[in-house]
Amino acid sequence: INNLLGFRDSNMLRINPDWMEQIPSQSRVVLYGGGEFGEKYYTHIINNNNLCYVCTVDFEIERQSKSTLFSLKSPHKLDEMVYDYIVITIKNLNKAKSIKTQLMQIGVPEEKILWFRQDDVFWKYAEADGIVPEIEDELKII
Repeated sequence: INNLLGFRDSNMLRINPDWMEQIPSQSRVVLYGGGEFGEKYYTHIINNNNLCYVCTVDFEIERQSKSTLFSLKSPHKLDEMVYDYIVITIKNLNKAKSIKTQLMQIGVPEEKILWFRQDDVFWKYAEADGIVPEIEDELKII
């Protein structure tokens, strides 16, 4: 129904902006991921004076190049850039782990790669009500 009415799912995505507090102020940040989550992370950075946006990279440039907010670059160009951290903007932990491995294979130091768990609103309240067990925070663990 949303697609028929012209609404994008990104209008319903909510990403907790607390992730930015986990990164030192004035850090230069590269985002990994050109999808809807990447757009939300990008919006957080440009609307915040504490972090410096460098660019967005994605191994699947052709498939992910639909964003109107930013242009994508290949992660293979990271060695030409100055940055402090790469934030993986993918919700799925297993996919994020795979991306982290790929980034490390092209020479990105592990300590520069971050991922922040982003719960759906339903799961956040389900955990709080004890309906599902609380999941350990995966911040920086991947």
